[in-house]
Amino acid sequence: MARRSDRDTIVQRIDTCRDASELIVDYLNGELNEYVELSFEKHLARCPDCVSFLNTYKKTVELTKSFMRSK
Repeated sequence: MARRSDRDTIVQRIDTCRDASELIVDYLNGELNEYVELSFEKHLARCPDCVSFLNTYKKTVELTKSFMRSK
């Protein structure tokens, strides 16, 4: 697997849901370069499945953090 900086240089188009899903963590952490981020957001604009996946991922992270705080 390529390091994030390598991915940012190589991936400028996100054509598949797999491409998008591999970048979700970096997207949420604000770690994508501007070109990759724009491509990611363009994919989201035309893919309701990836929007759902992203929202589910965010909710899972929130719930996990909440659970860890309550212990």
